[in-house]
Parts: sequence; structure tokens; C-alpha cells
Amino acid sequence: MLDLALAALREKKEIFARLEREPELILTDLFDPSLTHPYDEFPFRVVEHSEELGTPRMRYHQMQERLVNIIACYLGNLDSEVEISLKNKNYYPSS
Repeated sequence: MLDLALAALREKKEIFARLEREPELILTDLFDPSLTHPYDEFPFRVVEHSEELGTPRMRYHQMQERLVNIIACYLGNLDSEVEISLKNKNYYPSS
């Protein structure tokens, strides 16, 4: 079981390391489309509770805003008329 958890963490870590260079991964590989609430996926929960592991905590909302900014820049470079924003900035998690 622990090996499966570590493998899931390594997979997400590798994707996160590539996001700045390959922002399309946010749309294609970062989230599991079969999940109703992809933010409940184990690796994202670990990030939210990372203070317990001795690293600064990143709340899901902060992660969400970072991902929106990355994908907005990416899509904006493809089409300058595209505008991306969080659906409900006052209610999290947003779609």
C-alpha cells in the first residue's frame, strides 16, 4: 500500500516539475478525470498537509490559483482573446 502511495506521489511530482515548461499537462495529465472531486486525490491531500512533513503547506486554493495563472498564460499565448479566471473565487474549490 505504501509503495502505491509513493508511486502516486512520484508521478504527480514529475508532472508538477514540468508544468512551467508544459502547461498543457494541467489539462491532460494533472487531474484524474474519473474523479468527481479530483482535488481529493491523495497527492493533493499530501500537499495540503505537508507542514506535518516539515515543508511549507500549500493550501488547495493556493495551488488552484497557481495552476489557473499558468494555464491562463499558456492559453493567452495561443489566443490573446482568451480570458481565464476562477469560476467562483469566493467559493472553493472552483471548477
